[in-house]
Formats: sequence, structure tokens, C-alpha cells
Amino acid sequence: MTSRRGFTLVELLVALVLLTIVGGVIIRLLASSQRLSRQQSEQVLLQGNVRTGALLVPAELRELAVGATTTDLVSMGATDVTYRALRASGVACQVTAGAPGSVRLRSSVYFGYRTLAATRDSLLIFMDNDPNLTTDDRWSAFAVTGTPTNGTCPDGQAALVVPVTVHADSVSKMQIEAPVRSFEVMQLALFQQGTSYWLGARSVSADPASTLQPVLGPLRSDGLQISYLAANGTATTVPTQVRTIEVTIRGLTQHATSTGTGSTDLRLAQDTLVTRIRLRNAPAL
Repeated sequence: MTSRRGFTLVELLVALVLLTIVGGVIIRLLASSQRLSRQQSEQVLLQGNVRTGALLVPAELRELAVGATTTDLVSMGATDVTYRALRASGVACQVTAGAPGSVRLRSSVYFGYRTLAATRDSLLIFMDNDPNLTTDDRWSAFAVTGTPTNGTCPDGQAALVVPVTVHADSVSKMQIEAPVRSFEVMQLALFQQGTSYWLGARSVSADPASTLQPVLGPLRSDGLQISYLAANGTATTVPTQVRTIEVTIRGLTQHATSTGTGSTDLRLAQDTLVTRIRLRNAPAL
């Protein structure tokens, strides 16, 4: 006859203690791995968010034109900027006076982000009263009054006919075969939505009463800072003197993460990026 022997109470207690220790270690490792993975994911999103802002804002502002008497900067604030945003460019082959008149742009050298829209878009046309003087040179804005149509230039080449109101005395000052730019007035600004701060944008010319729409975020409460610098690098409040715009973006993660391995202290991570935008069309002083 064989005897069967079970586990003693001591053996069961030892096994239970060992199982508890091993299980606790595994749980802590899994929790630490999860915290690390979440922290890395939030950090990647944060860095991508800040770098997107550092690309988007310069792309909008780099094409601003600044001259001795005219500028695309409409208003300058520490946390907001309103400006004429380039939307299309071309060359005028003919201007017709009237209300509405028209500007014909050569189709072969016309480039635009979208179709020009009435009231939302305007044309900037180079005006020169006396070719022997530079002091009277300027860009004048003419609001688009209707939907552009296809037509031809005086030489028979294809053209985009843009309806605008042009007075007869302005036609003689407009430079034919000179560049023409179209723009809409845009605003970029830091704004609060709920408990979070965002970089927002809106088209002022499309709807002056429109509200800012979030473009990227969340940001810190001081997440957008804009400085306007003159040619010598000092700050200026005069729009026609601006040659460089410095933009600082301070981002936050969307969720709080641990501050270190094994730490139970949860905080929002932060990242900051500063970029300087040299206005491409600004004259040297």
C-alpha cells in the first residue's frame, strides 16, 4: 500500500507568500511600463504639436510685404497678430475702370490656394504715379466684388477676369505686366476654450464677427508670445519698421504623466520652441 501525503500548512503559506511577491513585482513592472509608454506617447504628441505651430505660423507670416508707407501687418499684439494673408499671385495684363471694373490676370502665371471669393479677398496692385520717383510707389488694395471668370488678355492669351471696383484715375497709375497679389485678412491669436488655451485662427475679411477656431494645442496660458523687431534687432511698435517677427510657442501635454520611473507625481509636460521669421518682402534698411 502506498501512502499519499498532501501539502502542509507551512508549505501552502510559503507558496502563497512567494506568489504574492512575484505577482506584486510583475504588477509593478507592468504599471511602470504603462506609465513610461503613456509618458513617451504624450511627449511625442507634445513635440509634434509645438513643431507644427513653429511651421504653420512662419508659413503664414513669411510672405508679408512691408514698405516705407504700406504694410501687410494690420495690428500687432503680444499674443495676437492680424495681417494680410497671401492667397494668390499673378501678373495683370489689363485693367478696366468701372463699378465693377476688372483686372485680367494671365492664366499662365497665376497661382492660388483656392478660388478668389467676393468680399473675402482683395487684390493688391502696384501703383506708380511717376516712374522717375520711388517715394510715390505703393500697393493699393481693391476688393474682389464677384466671382472670377475666364477671359483673354489683349494679346489673346488666356486670362482670369477678376471683378473689382476701379476708378478711372487709378488705371493710369497701375503697372501692367507687374505682379498682383491677392489676400484675405487673417488673425492668429492665443485664446481660451474651457480650461485649456489654444492657438486659434479666423478670417476677418470673410466674417468680421467670426470666432477663433483652434488650430493647435493645448498650450500654456502664455503659450503664444509674438515680438516684432526692427532692422537693428530692437523691439518696435511701428508696423512699417518690422523686419523680423519672433514667435514663441509653449505647449502642454493633453494628459498628466508621471515625472519619473516609479513616481506617482503626475504633471503636464511642457515644451517650448522659439522661431524667428525674417519677412521675405521687407526692404533692407
